[in-house]
Amino acid sequence: MNKQIYLASLEKQISQLYTGVKAGEPQDKTRHRIEGFLHAGRQLGVIDEHEANVLLSTLHEQIFDETIEHRTKRKGKLQQLKLDNPDEYFAIPAIERRN
Repeated sequence: MNKQIYLASLEKQISQLYTGVKAGEPQDKTRHRIEGFLHAGRQLGVIDEHEANVLLSTLHEQIFDETIEHRTKRKGKLQQLKLDNPDEYFAIPAIERRN
């Protein structure tokens, strides 16, 4: 497998993962498969950590319309709000809390 074929396959898999997550579908198996695919690519020298992170970040921004860091921070704040003030948390429309 050459690098272009590997990257195209990886991009397709990550896009499917993020699309499923955005739709609220469980993605554990897909996530683990991608982690293994990434690990194999690193071991074979097809992709390095930086290239993988750039691809993950780029696709995440395309699908979620926000950076990984911003989404993680926003989700953390929602979880904290849920613990601290459940009434205020549930006052936020579910569609806004979902992703």
